[in-house]
Amino acid sequence: MKFKLDENLPREGVQILRAAGHDAVTVLDQGLGGKPDPEIFAVVQAEGRALVTLDVGFGNIRTYPAPRRLGRRAAQTRPSPSSRRDERERVLPAPPEGR
Repeated sequence: MKFKLDENLPREGVQILRAAGHDAVTVLDQGLGGKPDPEIFAVVQAEGRALVTLDVGFGNIRTYPAPRRLGRRAAQTRPSPSSRRDERERVLPAPPEGR
């Protein structure tokens, strides 16, 4: 499967996905850091990738409809006093030792 990780996730997520046999890139790798969400979404669609992000704005199906052939999964964490890094680690754990 093809994935694009948003800039709000650690780059190690790409390593985890690639180690599992997936085609994975980051928004930052493609020079899209800081670009507006609609521009990122257009690139994701053009590449046929699944976007992995903590940006809840992408969960709006009226603004960002998923193509019929692709599914959509959204997970939202509850607000907590933990740091942003802790939230990222809950979504994408650190890669296994030795990688």
